[in-house]
Order: sequence, then structure tokens, then C-alpha cells
Amino acid sequence: MQESVSGETNKTDHLEPGDLGSDWKNIAIPHPEKIIFPELGLRRLEIVAYYDEVSPIMLPHLEGRALTLTRWPQGIEGPQFYQRHPTPNAPLLISNRADLLRWVGRGAVEFHAPLGLWTNPLSHDWAVLDLDPSPELPWANVREASEIVGEFLRLCGIAYGLKTSGKRGVHFFIRIKPTDQRRTVYWMRCLATLLSESFPDLFSVERLKIRRGTRIYLDYLQNSGARSMAAIFSLRATPTASVSTPVTLEGLQHPPEYWTPARILGRWAHLDEIWQGCAELVDLGRIMHERKLLRPDAGF
Repeated sequence: MQESVSGETNKTDHLEPGDLGSDWKNIAIPHPEKIIFPELGLRRLEIVAYYDEVSPIMLPHLEGRALTLTRWPQGIEGPQFYQRHPTPNAPLLISNRADLLRWVGRGAVEFHAPLGLWTNPLSHDWAVLDLDPSPELPWANVREASEIVGEFLRLCGIAYGLKTSGKRGVHFFIRIKPTDQRRTVYWMRCLATLLSESFPDLFSVERLKIRRGTRIYLDYLQNSGARSMAAIFSLRATPTASVSTPVTLEGLQHPPEYWTPARILGRWAHLDEIWQGCAELVDLGRIMHERKLLRPDAGF
């Protein structure tokens, strides 16, 4: 399935929040005309309008997870700070549309979610392979690498949901039964190691940047602990307000900065359909065992 990408406009001056009913009366949006993304002239009210529009499909990926928000009250060229749960017993939770938009009104731009629920944060119901390229690597190389990873996972019988990080990275998400994070790290390390050994000039599992050069880092350690990833449809604090959006491999013909709020609106349901169609529940442990993908030297 290939994304429809017709319409090349980046205009954002017609974005307005939808009908929130009684919820809207309780949401304060300080300084709604404040410019948050100077290069686009994107105002806080338009950021609210974007999250309002995508909230039906974004909220299920946030609900029940201890979130980390990145806030830029004065715009992305001003000071930033992180807002996260202060203790394990007091997580930052967003469970409805009003909560989401209230945080946006307080300056939240980015939303990051862990791979497990806050009630059992070290038991993950998602596994992820994070492709982390060096800044100087051309996007064409990142796209080629993603196609290789996608074909590798297909041949292994592992269904995945693909999305951009919103910056330079690409995320392959695999929906699994809740599993101890140490085991998911092991599984993803095995897959990353196999890929890096098969394509040593393209991939690396070396954590030190100086030792991997321009090779793409396969960051399996994103599966460890309670680390968080850019949430599906989260904006990123880039000049183009790029979005961490679901894509198909064909959709990677467009670099991350292509996926702006204006291009997401009007086709977000289609993009979510792509994600849901690929992200079926995977018995990853069984597949790893049956296909002899486990590596004793990868450690567990």
C-alpha cells in the first residue's frame, strides 16, 4: 500500500481546533497567537488544532503509559525543558483529548512514550529496532537501509509497523505479548547483530560513534528499561515541524522533513490504517527460536 501524497501545500493558516464540546471550555490556551515554529509561522493555536485532529488515533498509543513531554513555551528557538513523571507512583498520564490539548496549551510540542505500560513498565508490549543514521548520511542511504531491514523482517515472518522518528531516524515497531524488557533487548540485539554482520558496510551495533563512522546504528538498546520513543504522530521540534508518522517502505521516498502537519491532516486515517495493517501481534520468541535467529553470544 502506498501513501497518497497529493497536495504540496505547507499552508497552516486554516488549521482551527474542532468541536470539543464541553471539554473545550475547560482548556486554557495561553497566548494562542504565539509563534512556535518561526520558519513556518506556526502558532500555538495551530499546534492545538493539529493535535486535536490526530487525537483519535494518537491517544490509544499514549494511554496507560508514563509519558515524557518536551516543552518549548516560547517556541522551538527558545528554552526547552522535559516534563516527565516525578516518581513511579505519579506518572504523567494522558487519557483523553482534553488532557492532550491542555498539555499542548502549556507548551508541549513533543510526546514520547515508553514501550510498556506504567503499571508494569519493564514488561514491554512493543519491541523496536531504531535505525539511527549519522547526520551526514544522505536520505537515499537511509531509505535503502530501511528497505533491507523491512525485507529481512518479512523473510523472517515478523510483521512490523514502520514510522519515521520525525528527525533522521526510522523506527520498526513490532507488537508483542507483554515480555520482560531484558528478553526484548536480547531478541532485538540478535536481529541487529545478524543485520550488521550481513551488511557490515551499512549497519553497526557499535555504540561509540567514532567507531561506527557513517554506518547506520541499529539501536536495539531502545528496548531497555523504561526508555521512551517519539510517539506516533508526535510533532518534532524541527524547522519544518516534521511529524513522526507511519509510512510504508515506498513512503520513504520522502525525507522526514516532508511530513509536516499540513501534509498529515486529511490523510492521517489512511496513515493509521497502514500502521494498524502492519502491526499485528507477533509471537517473537517463537519465531526467533524456530528460525534459529537466537545468538548465544548476544547475551541474556
